[in-house]
Amino acid sequence: MDLRRQKISELIRQEMGNILRQDFCDEAKSITITNAIITGDLQFCRITYLALGHRDFEEIAAKFFKKNHAKIKRELLKKISIKYFPEIRFELDRSIEKGNHVLQILDKIE
Repeated sequence: MDLRRQKISELIRQEMGNILRQDFCDEAKSITITNAIITGDLQFCRITYLALGHRDFEEIAAKFFKKNHAKIKRELLKKISIKYFPEIRFELDRSIEKGNHVLQILDKIE
């Protein structure tokens, strides 16, 4: 990833966290933004998140992002000044589950 994409990705990740804490503190208290990944042409940004707690929180978080997608993008546009802002998509981060699965497999081997 080139330097510009890295900087924009990190800025989006940081600002997403700030927006969730400031504007949606009650609704998004169990959501953590883990990453923002921008495509090479800067057209799309995939924002990954963790929904901490029960499995039900994953569904609640998905509904939250679907419901508030436009407002979140508006807030990002206010805080980040770039010529063309990428289309954002929200996706549940499954890396912890995958890591746990690998550890279970390794435990079985031992």
